[in-house]
Amino acid sequence: MTKEFSGNQSLHNPYSNQPYIDLETMFGHIDTLIESTRGLKPLFQKVYPYIERYIKKK
Repeated sequence: MTKEFSGNQSLHNPYSNQPYIDLETMFGHIDTLIESTRGLKPLFQKVYPYIERYIKKK
């Protein structure tokens, strides 16, 4: 067996040296991140006036 055909590399994938990416898991994480930022938006809206006052004092 030659070096080209050994290992776990796919013969049909032109980017075989790239790591495998599980798109379903990745999009699940992206969805979780988006939902988290939506959940933090109301908190940020409540805290932002205090931050703005602090910045204006300096």
